[in-house]
Amino acid sequence: MTTIIPILTQAEAQAFVDAHCKASPFLDASDAQKACEKTVATIITDVRTRGDAVLYELATRFGDSLQPDQPIKIDAETIAQASNRVSAEAKATLKEVAKNIETFGQLMMDSLPKTPQTMAQNEYEASFAFKPVQSVVCYVPAGRYPLVSSALMTAVTAKTAGVPFVAIACANPADEILYVAQLLGIDAVYRVGGAQALAAFAFGTQQIPQVDMIVGPGNAYVNEAKRQLQGTVGIDMLAGPSEVVVVADETANPEWVASDLMAQAEHDPDARVYLVTPSLALAEALQPILAKRLVELNLPSFLSESSLAQSAILVFENDVPACIEASNALAPEHLQLHGDVFTNKLESFLHYGAVFTSENATVAHGDYVAGPNHTLPTGRSARFSSGLSPLTFLRVQNQVRVNKPNGYLSQHTQAMAGFEGLIAHGYSAKIRKEI
Repeated sequence: MTTIIPILTQAEAQAFVDAHCKASPFLDASDAQKACEKTVATIITDVRTRGDAVLYELATRFGDSLQPDQPIKIDAETIAQASNRVSAEAKATLKEVAKNIETFGQLMMDSLPKTPQTMAQNEYEASFAFKPVQSVVCYVPAGRYPLVSSALMTAVTAKTAGVPFVAIACANPADEILYVAQLLGIDAVYRVGGAQALAAFAFGTQQIPQVDMIVGPGNAYVNEAKRQLQGTVGIDMLAGPSEVVVVADETANPEWVASDLMAQAEHDPDARVYLVTPSLALAEALQPILAKRLVELNLPSFLSESSLAQSAILVFENDVPACIEASNALAPEHLQLHGDVFTNKLESFLHYGAVFTSENATVAHGDYVAGPNHTLPTGRSARFSSGLSPLTFLRVQNQVRVNKPNGYLSQHTQAMAGFEGLIAHGYSAKIRKEI
């Protein structure tokens, strides 16, 4: 039997999970990562000091669509011409997807209070309100694949949150991406990509505005730029390679399990897919199916050479609780449950970016059409963070108003300042109301 995805059983499987928990895609000390960090730091410094000149130089070096004599911002006529080249059928699909993303996002927005919420005390009022950031650029990759879905997922969500200025940055925008910009009423589209694009929007250049947030996926250099720039500019998350954990019992359809694993492995060579199962028979049944489908679907060679070969099937034979525990430890970006044994135990699964809870639901539905956002936490960060949503673009702003000082605030503020030895803190309260 040809092994497409390595099968690990019992102790080996547990050791794999334990090692995975100690790893971090964001603390990689390899020579390649160190080189990436150095390259990105240099690019950021160059863009900060020399501005647009660096963007043109790097676009020429990397073969991006930006030409030396072109404005970086794409004009409305070019966007209109590209939109006209998109078929009516494609436009209909893009409109449907946009509608679903907006509807799901609006559901979140409708759950929030529209007006400030106030805690009224005898002496003062404390309130909070949700306010969107004022400017966002949505980074849309267009390297191996033109990620039209990323343009929709980021831009629709920012618009739904009420962000006043929403732009798109894409080094090589496909016609469908430019149509999305027209459809959504995006404020500007910039023909720029890579770490240099993020630096440009973080600091501003001659042609590019400084923005409050940068969102959207990218390659290792884009992700490293996000890491180095966060704090200077807001980001959605640090996203590692795409990943899925499929948890399936012996009743699962091997064809469907295989298709779900291949779909995620298709992202790029660094994507990782995991099957967690109590059934060794299912693990073994997958191998010939995977081998056959790789050929039949003419999938890229990196699936068998890298993404599938470096993934794993974890078999905890006849041990359902161990499978659930392993899934929670892996805390995946995407979680899929196959078979009644696991779909009936959804409440036991604690950590995931998004979960697909029936055999009829595949991650691809969520990647494109269903409505929930496909920009999700990776690298076990689902333990403490969420996927992109309108909430990502909202800030909670607090307000304190003192109406009729009666000594309560002053008394306790002075006491607290005394505990910490901060004399001026106490004095600023004391002079408001002598007690």
